[in-house]
Formats: sequence, structure tokens, C-alpha cells
Amino acid sequence: MTTIRYHAIRAALAILGQCNQRTKAVKNATRYLQAELAALPVCWANFHEGTSAIWEPAGSDRYPFARNADDSYLPTRPADFVSPSGSQYWQTEAGVIRLADHWCSTIKSCAWYLRGANHEHHGAGHSYDLAIAFCAWENFRKTASMNGVRGYLRYAELA
Repeated sequence: MTTIRYHAIRAALAILGQCNQRTKAVKNATRYLQAELAALPVCWANFHEGTSAIWEPAGSDRYPFARNADDSYLPTRPADFVSPSGSQYWQTEAGVIRLADHWCSTIKSCAWYLRGANHEHHGAGHSYDLAIAFCAWENFRKTASMNGVRGYLRYAELA
């Protein structure tokens, strides 16, 4: 239901953005819809927009999925989304599985950290080994802006 509401609000905002007359009613409706959008919980439609998260690596005690018959932690179905950088994403009822070689604050408007990785020596454009990880919906945190997003999570939380 959250995903449907997210897309409906986005569509309404797009329509309001095309209005030639920026009346008080249009401005108020836009502000209201933006607040509604910001209040939505994190879901498949918006997890990649301004969030920070600590991802649990495959094989750790915190990774909720067992190995498959082919000895892999990846889902057996094709990825639900593949980013331009090649990262693959699978939607699950509990959260998102991600296969990627880049973590830290280098992901679009997000600061996604891989638990146990040494993020202090990686900056923008630096890659890690390819890793499979999971993040539960409730573990995504919305960030107000890109400014200072890297400091949103403390390194101590990554241990």
C-alpha cells in the first residue's frame, strides 16, 4: 500500500509542477503533498532516496537467508532492479538484498554501509569486493539532505 501511495503522491506533485499559475492553492497543495511524501515509511519505491543504512553481509549471523542449493546467498530469480552501476537489488517482504561492489556514502543520495567493512579508507569512487547484503525495511533511516549524510551513522555502529 505504501508503494501505491508513494507513486500517487509523486504523480500529483508532477501535475502540480506543470501548473502555469503558481497560485496559493497550488503552493499549499504542493507543500502538503511534499510533507505526506516525507512521512511515508521506507519501502521498495523510496528506499533509494535519501536514506542511510547498515547492510548485513551474507553469511553473517544477522543475514536472514540461508544458502541456496547452488551454494549462493542470492535469490534464484532475476534481480528486481539493476542500477546503471551494475548493482543488483531484490525486493523481499522483509527488506532488500543488494549485490554490489560499492558502499559508503557514494550511492546516489544515500549512505549505505556494509557491516564489518573498513569504510574509513574508502571514499567516493573507491570500490570494495563484490558483496551480497541485506537491509530490513525498518533499518533504513531517512536523511534530511545529502549535506553531512556521511556522518549520520557512527562507525561504531558498523562493527
